[in-house]
Amino acid sequence: MRSYYEYYKLLDNYLEIHSFEELKNIFPEANKYYRREHTNINFALAMVALELKPFKFTELFGLNLLQNLIVSPNQAAELKKHYLFDYKNLIDLTGNYDPFNITAVSNRDGQINSLNQAVAERDGQITSLSHLSRDVAERDGQITSLNQAVAERDGQITSLSQALAERDGQITSLSQAIAELDGQITSLNQAIAERDGSTSWQITKPLRWCGSQVMRVKLLLKAR
Repeated sequence: MRSYYEYYKLLDNYLEIHSFEELKNIFPEANKYYRREHTNINFALAMVALELKPFKFTELFGLNLLQNLIVSPNQAAELKKHYLFDYKNLIDLTGNYDPFNITAVSNRDGQINSLNQAVAERDGQITSLSHLSRDVAERDGQITSLNQAVAERDGQITSLSQALAERDGQITSLSQAIAELDGQITSLNQAIAERDGSTSWQITKPLRWCGSQVMRVKLLLKAR
């Protein structure tokens, strides 16, 4: 900032130019402002400063020169007559030039506001994503719990399936044993039927009856 100010103050050295020829040698662009004996060197210098405008402070230098000329009634009249330049033209020039970078600052402020808004929106998105991440984490926890419950239920089902298979084996064994007993009973019944139907069994039937009676008498005697 100090260097810009020092450069701006150096421009005052051009005010020491007292001939248009000297000004034209430094700034050939000033030639179009030559009006013979009515040439205003400071007006030409101001206009060249505005046209060349290598820096913003040269615009300020040119506008200040024109302001100083316009406030002088005599010089204002000369400018109006020979350059068709008056206070209205100065107002127009101040609207065309921005030596203090007001427009740039305003644009920068607009950009900053836009960036702040974008950052706020991004922060909102991040907050939403954080909430979503928390919800996802909770959902993952629920899914993990459900998976554990399913695994436990699968273990119970496996145990029950094993117990059922063992019970089925026992039932099969018992069914086989019953079938074998049924076979034995059938064989015994057949044997008894064959025995009861045999001639010898029929002949010895009275003897077996007598024997059973004798045994009953013995039992009764022994009971007394």
